[in-house]
Amino acid sequence: MKKIILILSIISLLIVSCGLAPNYTEDDWVIIKGKILNPDGTVYADKEIGMWIVSLEGLSLSNYWYLDPDDWEKTDENGNFEFERKGSTFITGNSTDYVVIANLDSIEGPVVSIGFYPYELVNEIPEIKLWDGNPVSSSSGGNVSFDWDEINVEDIGDPDNYILSVRKVYYDLWRMEFEGNINTYSIGSYVFQNFASGWRVTAKFPAEDRLTDIAYDYHSSVKTGSYPSSDPVLLSAGKPCYIEGKGDTSFTKITNQVWHEWEWLFNDEVEYFIIDLEQEETVEAVAVYGLTGSNVESGTGFDVFVTSDTLNWGTVAASTDETEGYFVIDNIDEIGRYVKLA
Repeated sequence: MKKIILILSIISLLIVSCGLAPNYTEDDWVIIKGKILNPDGTVYADKEIGMWIVSLEGLSLSNYWYLDPDDWEKTDENGNFEFERKGSTFITGNSTDYVVIANLDSIEGPVVSIGFYPYELVNEIPEIKLWDGNPVSSSSGGNVSFDWDEINVEDIGDPDNYILSVRKVYYDLWRMEFEGNINTYSIGSYVFQNFASGWRVTAKFPAEDRLTDIAYDYHSSVKTGSYPSSDPVLLSAGKPCYIEGKGDTSFTKITNQVWHEWEWLFNDEVEYFIIDLEQEETVEAVAVYGLTGSNVESGTGFDVFVTSDTLNWGTVAASTDETEGYFVIDNIDEIGRYVKLA
C-alpha cells in the first residue's frame, strides 16, 4: 500500500522528453546528492529514499505499475543522501533521462517528490524541508470544509498551485486544483457518499526551465476520516448509463458508468450522457467525477435535463461552465426517471 500512494505523486512530475546532453560519459561515476529535514527542521535521519528513472525508450512499466523505485538509498544521521551510479544509468541515446527522487519512509506524509535531468557529473539538490501542511477538515450542515497551511519554500517562493486529493482507495475519489495560494475548500458531503477514507494536499512547484531546473511536489501529511452523508442520497450507483454519438441515433451503454477506451469505436463525438434511475426520483444535484475524453463534444459546459419521457426533455434544469474534471451541478430539484448531461 505505501508505494501505491507514492506513484500517483511521481506521475505528476514526469516529463518524458529529451534531456540535455550529459556532461559525462557512460563510464563516469555520476553523483546525485541532497539533504532532507523534517517539517520542524530536525534532520530526516536513517530514512529510505527512492529514485525512479524515466527514459525516452518508455516508462519502465514493470516498475511503475508495480510501484517499485529503480533504486534505493538511506539518509545518514544528518539527513544527507547520495546516489552514485555509472553514467550509463542516466543516458539514453545522446540525452539524459528524467529522474524522480522521493522519500519513502512514511507515505502517509509528509512526502516530497523531486524531478530533474541529471546532466552534470555532480548533481546537488538544494536542502529540502518536508511540509506537513496541517490539514484540517470539518463537517457541518451537510458540507465538508478542508483547510491547510500555505507553503513558502526558501529560494523558490510560493507554489504555482495546490491540489486537493480525497482518497477512497487511491487519491481519485475527488480532486480539485487551485491556482495560487488558496488554502481552503468547501463542498457538500454527499459527493463522498461515506466513501472518503482520507485526504491530502500537494503544493506544486514546476521547473521554470524544464531542462535545467528542478520541479518539486510537496505532499502534506494525510488527514484520515470519513464524511458521512445521508441527504441527498446517491441515486445513480449501479443504474444504466448511456451515451449517444454525434449523428448517431442509437445508444451505447457505458460499462459501469465508465466510458472505456474501446467504446469510442461506436461514437464519433459524444453529445450527451443519459442515466436511467429506473424509477422516478427527486434529483437535487449531479456530481461528476474525473470527466475526461477527447471524444466529448467541445463546448462551454453542460446542461442538465430531468424527465420521465426521453422523447420530451423539456427545459434545462441546471447548467455549468465546467467541461472536465470534478464538479457539482446543484440546486436542481426536479422529479424524473432519466437524467441527461448534454
